[in-house]
Amino acid sequence: MVRNMTPAQFRAALIKLGLTQGQAAYLLDVSIRTINGYANDQYPVPRSVALLFRLMLEYGIIPEELK
Repeated sequence: MVRNMTPAQFRAALIKLGLTQGQAAYLLDVSIRTINGYANDQYPVPRSVALLFRLMLEYGIIPEELK
């Protein structure tokens, strides 16, 4: 079961993955405004994004491997 991701966890995941908000927007095919909304609790972090980031962190997948 995928747990929700808080804005703080989302921001921490971006840092651990070495992603800027712009790079995260490109990776997820969303706008920077959307990423900023996730990071600042304006929009809930989608479960799919939480799952992707958690898998990337757990298995050491770097963003460049997803292109």
